[in-house]
Amino acid sequence: MKKTILFLLTLALLPVFLLTSCSSQINQETINVESDKQITNETEDIKELEIACIWGNSKGCSNLGVLYDEGKGVEQDYFKAKDYFEKACNLNSGDGCYYVGRLHHNGNGVKQDYFKAKDYFEKACNLNNALGCVAHGALYILGEGVKQDKFKAKEYFGKACDLKEQKGCEFYAKYN
Repeated sequence: MKKTILFLLTLALLPVFLLTSCSSQINQETINVESDKQITNETEDIKELEIACIWGNSKGCSNLGVLYDEGKGVEQDYFKAKDYFEKACNLNSGDGCYYVGRLHHNGNGVKQDYFKAKDYFEKACNLNNALGCVAHGALYILGEGVKQDKFKAKEYFGKACDLKEQKGCEFYAKYN
């Protein structure tokens, strides 16, 4: 009886342990599985991220997408990257939305589609992802998927600047 209760308690606490132990911060240069742990054993860390993503950890999904997008520790696969980024975005990850928008903008693993890119960048920006705001503003400057509009672009660059993204500040000043 005690073993059964212990087993059920372990099963109940497993998702909490996995979500807290696999939380991570995305950085273009380094991907951290935990705030103080740099990826060293890629196979184990990828498994941890997969488990975190399965349990609905948006950062785990987004980090997996980055690995597949850049081919770090895995074979580069834009299709898998897109799937992980979309799952992260559906979990309201600004990073996931930005990255899947970038895939659509560049046509990596998907048909190039500026309209879809715009939707993803807009959602990323609404989720306070500064790079999503910069990318969304750039679409308005370039007229990609939207009508060219310097004033709208400036709004998005301003929000990116407010979110402490230097490129947003530079573009805001340039179009001010």
